[in-house]
Amino acid sequence: MRMMTWHEDKIKGYVKTRNLPQRQISKIMILLPLLS
Repeated sequence: MRMMTWHEDKIKGYVKTRNLPQRQISKIMILLPLLS
């Protein structure tokens, strides 16, 4: 269950393009397991 690295890389790239606030990022990290 170590898919998080892939998700993290994807999110980091997404965050860089969107320039989201840290609070938003935390929300995404919480929702990720539900999406996968």
